[in-house]
Amino acid sequence: MIVYILKNNNNGKIYIGKTKYNLDSYLRWNINAAVAGKTGKRLLWRAIRKHGAGAFTIHPLIVQIKNNDIASELEKKFIRLFDAQNPDKGYNLCSGGEGVSGLTEDQRKAISIRMRGNKHGAGTKHSEASIAQFRSKVVGQKRDFIPWNKGLTKTDDPRIKTPTNAFKLGHVPSSETIEKRVSKLRGRKRPDVSERMINNNPRKKIE
Repeated sequence: MIVYILKNNNNGKIYIGKTKYNLDSYLRWNINAAVAGKTGKRLLWRAIRKHGAGAFTIHPLIVQIKNNDIASELEKKFIRLFDAQNPDKGYNLCSGGEGVSGLTEDQRKAISIRMRGNKHGAGTKHSEASIAQFRSKVVGQKRDFIPWNKGLTKTDDPRIKTPTNAFKLGHVPSSETIEKRVSKLRGRKRPDVSERMINNNPRKKIE
């Protein structure tokens, strides 16, 4: 594991993190995630989109860390040391370790205010009129849709065909067919298997 520092050379802000991957590859992954519009590392990836990938460099702080628990503790210490949760100095949203449990009270309030009146409709209570209008549109779409093959048979349209290899429900293969299939699947003749299948063939009992 590696604890690293990722720096924005335009404004000096930093991000402290940990990873088990090569740092250059990890930086490229973060840049690709930011360009794709992902929101996992919200402040960092927003800054990458704003300042451009060329503004950021990544450097190791501690390498060859034995396990994830030790890496998490070191990550927390460096976040406190560099004050990386301070919006004026860094992009870290949490105090380190796992998850985002380390949000400060000011950060929680800022997120809460920002989420109010969001445009995604989360928590929005629709009126009866808007619900009825939406329902009528959806139902209308379903009623207007007519499948292209509705009412047609294979004699009416050449595109409608019965597959040549359609499975025949209830069909009982002959003893010869069973023996051929077993030989073909195994790559060599298996008289013992084919004989057992032939003996259990209901067609033979009928005959």
